[in-house]
Amino acid sequence: MNYKLYFILILFAIVIILNSCDERTLYSENKEIISESWEIADSVIFKATISETESFCNVFIVADIKETFLTNNLWLFISVESPSGNIQNDTIMYYVADEIGKWFGKEKRTFIKNKFIYKPYIKFSEKGEYIFIIKHGMREKDLPMIKSIGITVELADVSEKSV
Repeated sequence: MNYKLYFILILFAIVIILNSCDERTLYSENKEIISESWEIADSVIFKATISETESFCNVFIVADIKETFLTNNLWLFISVESPSGNIQNDTIMYYVADEIGKWFGKEKRTFIKNKFIYKPYIKFSEKGEYIFIIKHGMREKDLPMIKSIGITVELADVSEKSV
């Protein structure tokens, strides 16, 4: 057997495994918006199983927005249901661009990847399935130029928290 090839394959597998593991991410999922037009009646639903209740976490909303998006902000209605059935509703506004149109997110080809903090430094009160329901709260009935929407839950780096 060719040991050089065997070594390269093992090394390649290790690199892939290490790059795919993010110890801080507890949950992450993105959902595509059909035809890149988010209808006002359409909810995007995420079911996150959370087993970490001792550590602080950050919850992020991730939005991929086309660079031809027509406004500098994005209004969202977010509902979170805990495993025991408690529901929290929020109305949140995020800026996607400044007043002269410069994007805040990272440019990826023809869209801008935005990662907005939704709940910073929280502790989940119970283990189990949390249901996140997101609807857009913009004036337009159908919101064009939204490629995808997502939720990410990460362990917080408490050394970054400003007191």
